[in-house]
Amino acid sequence: MINGCFPATVTEENYSYHVVHMKDGKKTVVHLPEEKWNYHYIQPIEDGHILLVGARSYYHDAQNIEENTGVYDKNWCLIRSFCLGDGIEHVYVTKNQEIWTEYFDEGVFGNYGWEEPISRSGLVGWDAPGRKMDSLEEDREYSIFECLAPNGDAEGEIWFFLRFLSCTVMVMNIKVVHEIELIQPDGTPVTPQLVSNRENMLLFLDGDELYMFEANSGA
Repeated sequence: MINGCFPATVTEENYSYHVVHMKDGKKTVVHLPEEKWNYHYIQPIEDGHILLVGARSYYHDAQNIEENTGVYDKNWCLIRSFCLGDGIEHVYVTKNQEIWTEYFDEGVFGNYGWEEPISRSGLVGWDAPGRKMDSLEEDREYSIFECLAPNGDAEGEIWFFLRFLSCTVMVMNIKVVHEIELIQPDGTPVTPQLVSNRENMLLFLDGDELYMFEANSGA
């Protein structure tokens, strides 16, 4: 589900997408006209190209899998397309052009025809052409049903959160670096939608509330 609904992978009518790029105070608007793919996420990728990803993908059969990802140049010419699985919650492209996709429960357990989803690990890394590189499928310590809040650091490493049962775990490069339980002042768990860092301080956004965590002291 996206925003509480089940979106179609393609739309009945054509739509135009406008991509706004801001850099050094200058705004560039790129137009993608007459498109039926229902895209939800955008990331810059190599050579100034644009990665557009739809959250959903139908698996009809082995020869008919919807390719919910397109790489476009700035003239909106399609460079390549491929499938990144169904049930995508977040997409993040690192500076070394790895694509990391994180999935909600339907991507992990399967829907839209996916009996054996390629996203069943909850987190998958792909190379720029869309070939699967890495995942947590062989991990036996944790069973992930939802992956949250991707972010990258200056060294190109990927940080993210895993939600399972009542615990949230901070992971870096598929290795747990710290396990924390985030609790709001009223005693309810924090569910971070976005995460960022400032030196040793970690910032979590939950709805319209911003929380700060000091990584070196556990405060």
